[in-house]
Amino acid sequence: SYNDAGDTWYGGGIYNSGYQVTIEDSTISWNHAERGGGVDSGNGMMTIIRSDITGNTTEENGGGIRITGNSTFLRMEDSSVRGNTTLGNAGGGIFNDGHSTLINVDIVGNTAVDHGGGIHSQDPMTLTNVTISGNEALFAGGIEHTGNVTMYLNYCTVVSNTVTDLGGDARAGGIQAYSPVVMHGTIIAYNERGDCSDGAGDLISHGYNLDSDNSCYLTDGTDIPGTDPLLEPLPSNGSAAWTHALKPGSPAMDAIPVEGCTVATDQRGASRPQGLACDIGAHEEGQVTLNVIKSVDDDNPDPGQVITFTITVYNSGLIGASNVGISDTLHPSLTLAGPIVLDPPAAGTVGDGSPIYAYGVKIVEEDSVSVVFPVLVDAGLEIPALSDRGT
Repeated sequence: SYNDAGDTWYGGGIYNSGYQVTIEDSTISWNHAERGGGVDSGNGMMTIIRSDITGNTTEENGGGIRITGNSTFLRMEDSSVRGNTTLGNAGGGIFNDGHSTLINVDIVGNTAVDHGGGIHSQDPMTLTNVTISGNEALFAGGIEHTGNVTMYLNYCTVVSNTVTDLGGDARAGGIQAYSPVVMHGTIIAYNERGDCSDGAGDLISHGYNLDSDNSCYLTDGTDIPGTDPLLEPLPSNGSAAWTHALKPGSPAMDAIPVEGCTVATDQRGASRPQGLACDIGAHEEGQVTLNVIKSVDDDNPDPGQVITFTITVYNSGLIGASNVGISDTLHPSLTLAGPIVLDPPAAGTVGDGSPIYAYGVKIVEEDSVSVVFPVLVDAGLEIPALSDRGT
């Protein structure tokens, strides 16, 4: 981090020429170079896994990553390319002039002064479970693809990208295709100056795609053209991977039958399908799975004794749960005897007790929230069974 290779031209953070390089569990940020602000790789194999390329700048091509050369390969998985800038030419996030494969990646908030805010590609490129959102360029805010080769978009989300030139030459904010772009299971929506612009019939649907303005030439019978996908803003998934979650009622939800679902997980690693069928886009809207356990500190109390109950709600699902209510009905021989404590306190709002002990509770995936409350066992009454579950 914090390198400036401006005088040496290539690779502000990492420069590779002809070697096999693997970057894992790393952050490459705030670097600068003439070309390839974060990473520059030529005539070699670059593998990037679980890493973040953020805040880098370049004077020419590839604010985050620059890949160049006929024998150059990039494979990037479970990573992010965010907030990078090219000050001169193309590819604010990624400049691809090699052979690139991206799986489970978000490309967010990158800027190109000229072409391709998120991606500029002029060689083969395959994207699976990739979110391209909030990028900006003079022309083609999200993706610009040229070079007479094919780009493949599988289960991607290309949304809310912008162009700064609003004149007649401004290209689509979403996808600008001068060469074939083959799409399957992909959302293109909310992009400034149009979701897509097709140079000469270069946008090709392989089914189950959705655009919001009917500009992407979605002609397959399974496509959903000109429809609002009803997406949540970024990040909206309780995960380190930034995706646009689907709002209730989204037409992208359960739109791909199981036999047409060609990938097993989404960008976050959640399995597909979560419901009866797969969702369109990089985010598979999941099912919340909550487990409730009620315990007591003394299951054989005497009349007149104060005992303490704990109700724990554990989220074993792959998505966060929100607006959860925790309730319990006390036996007639038990009386609430003190304050209700929510753990952690910021998870929601404490209720008045019996039946509502907490409400508006948020529980992230693979975590738990508890309510703890004391009760008085009334003297002279039969001791109730204390194994009742909360809800």
